[in-house]
Amino acid sequence: MSGDLDDLLRLKPVVLIFLPGVDEAQRFVVSGAFDRLAERYTLHYVVPAGRAREMRAVSAGVLTRSSVSEVPVRREHAEFETELLSELGPIVGAAHDGLSPLPEIVALIAEANPLFCIACTSVPDLFCHHVAWACEQEQVACVVLQSGASDLEGRRVLPPTRPLIAHWGAQAARRAKARQGTHHVSQHVLGIPYAGVLASAGPETVAAVRRELGVTPESCLVLYAGAFPESGEIGSLRRIEEAIENGRLPATTVVYRPHPRSATASHLRAFSRRQLTHVKLDPSVEGRLTPEQTGESESASTTPMSDLSRTAALITSADAVIGPPSSLLVEAMVLNKPTMALWDGPPPEPETTTPRLALFSRLASAEALAWSAKKKGVARDLRHLLKFDKTRHRARVVAVKEMVASGPGTYAERLDELCRRSIEPKAKSRRYKRAGARRGTISHTYGANAIAQRYCGLSTRARLVPGYWMHGWIPEYHNIDPLLVALHKRKAPGHHADFLRQIEEERDTVPQFVSRPDQAEYLRAQGYQKVTAIGLPITYLTARHVSRVPGALLVLPPHGHKSHGPGDPLADRYAEAIADLKPRFSRIVVGLTEDDFVKEEWATAFNRHGVEVVITAQQSDRGTIMRLARILSAFEYVTSNGFGSQLAYAAYCGAKVSIYGPYANFSRERMASIDVLRARPELVDRAVALCSEEALRRHYPFLFVDPDRAVEQSDWGAREVGEPSRMSPGGLTELFGWTSVPSGAGAATSGTSSEGVQRQHR
Repeated sequence: MSGDLDDLLRLKPVVLIFLPGVDEAQRFVVSGAFDRLAERYTLHYVVPAGRAREMRAVSAGVLTRSSVSEVPVRREHAEFETELLSELGPIVGAAHDGLSPLPEIVALIAEANPLFCIACTSVPDLFCHHVAWACEQEQVACVVLQSGASDLEGRRVLPPTRPLIAHWGAQAARRAKARQGTHHVSQHVLGIPYAGVLASAGPETVAAVRRELGVTPESCLVLYAGAFPESGEIGSLRRIEEAIENGRLPATTVVYRPHPRSATASHLRAFSRRQLTHVKLDPSVEGRLTPEQTGESESASTTPMSDLSRTAALITSADAVIGPPSSLLVEAMVLNKPTMALWDGPPPEPETTTPRLALFSRLASAEALAWSAKKKGVARDLRHLLKFDKTRHRARVVAVKEMVASGPGTYAERLDELCRRSIEPKAKSRRYKRAGARRGTISHTYGANAIAQRYCGLSTRARLVPGYWMHGWIPEYHNIDPLLVALHKRKAPGHHADFLRQIEEERDTVPQFVSRPDQAEYLRAQGYQKVTAIGLPITYLTARHVSRVPGALLVLPPHGHKSHGPGDPLADRYAEAIADLKPRFSRIVVGLTEDDFVKEEWATAFNRHGVEVVITAQQSDRGTIMRLARILSAFEYVTSNGFGSQLAYAAYCGAKVSIYGPYANFSRERMASIDVLRARPELVDRAVALCSEEALRRHYPFLFVDPDRAVEQSDWGAREVGEPSRMSPGGLTELFGWTSVPSGAGAATSGTSSEGVQRQHR
């Protein structure tokens, strides 16, 4: 049962991970780069629709139809991609004119409401570009992870946004800053995501690979790594074959590993027609063609096109690695193999060449990488490469240290640490502000409208509540002024007189949905024309199916309101009082709102006294009320030290509720900042008094007991939250005018729905 409670308390926010292609699926998903993140977050992957089938095939069962959403790329954005990749047109900022991020990506981010997004990129890459662009528009934290050797060195290939960028090494971070002008962007160094797979193979594996390829102990093995797009590779291989035949090269076997995207059936047929003796095709390639390349069914291709462990074994077994500039050449250098780039002409100047060549040009200049300037001279250059070069060896070691960071720990551990310490706090703060700015009216806080939709059996398409619906508990004794009952207005205009005028106008025209008949009668008596008692949103939840843990105590302090952070004496006294209760309960847990948790309200004091703290509510999560109700239904006891909805909610859910410990009064300054009270400052002191310990003791004396002596008050809780006024599904549908679909409803995305993503993390 304790395990069930742990699962319930473990809040796993949604993180959207955008993968542009098969390489990223292998380098990040298959390699386990996200394994640690999966323990803390609900990971949902987003891929281009045209590549989804192949990416699922290579993902070892991680990228399934339920864990992936597919996003189509339409014609106008494909034209933008062409301009972006050409690097000949204006910078991206100008190219944005008249365009917007892919609407499917924007819609998915808006609906899934992720804590943050991760884009694994092979820049220049349209998919990553639009993700960062959409995150900027939606005010969602974005993390860009370098996928390949020269990814983030292009000319302003990221939009004018401020993502956090994690590079392979210090060199890439410096180059990105210089080339993209990203001096305002957070730069981090994590290393190669698939470093755990890209490791030197042991002697037994090396011996097995060389036997498989027919390499004798006295012969050399050269790995020829193809690039995309393929350019003259078969001709280079033929010249190497001739050099081996006529003795200009020592006894050598060359294994050809074409780039996965170049390994089409027609290319392999062209290679086989050459009938080369000393050059062999990597045996693993033919069985790894995609369905698009072979015309076969999806089930015929279930293994990766470019198995990383196989690649590492080939590199380790080889005496040298050559080929057109590609990431595999960098991988060979990481594994300390003599490496040579094949290119017509000398290395171009790094500042004037394309991003793909810039890295290799610098490596050649530093003598860490051999360079074959003419393909016709490849045999001569290869002969020199196979001889040990001490100078080039030292240069290669130095270059690798600059290119690739290593340790401490694994890439998955370093990424998890980066997300936990640098990304998550800022992402939570940004999401909280985003939710407040975009909720419209108070009626949609904590997903109240979504709760009503499910109750009414309506589709997941967003619907709005046509008026003001309270989500919080307001006791009957607060019926002393209409502004203390009909609290839930739109955000106040700048001038208080305008706000009062707005309230006066809404008195006649805007529906007020209150929880109980006493509130409805009071507001009608004060001139409100459209008032209906329907209960609070929590009364419309479906069955919770949660087992209550005997002897477990949940502590729910009131909102901190910047008053109970580190150093607050009251918070420390309360935490000490709760810690002293440990012998009386089987378990004690403190539940805070996400906002209080991020701002360290209450949390510091409880952590110092060794009391477990979790997040039980977050304004930005439409599933918060459901989750909170399940948590309240799982604890036998619930206690607080201040006024708030947690008292009525807990009682309604069947917990034994109490008020205990040093009381946390609502500060006058905080009360005076509420919009309606800024407009009517003469009510501030009365509002403070209504929430005071004295008022609660006078009206609800039964709540003031030691937590372990509290008794069930479910009837009282049901009355306070308005359960007797709960409407039928048909009645609520008619009341809200939901019999027809409203205009402006959110568009659905292809693939897995975002509602499904939300269900995963609830």
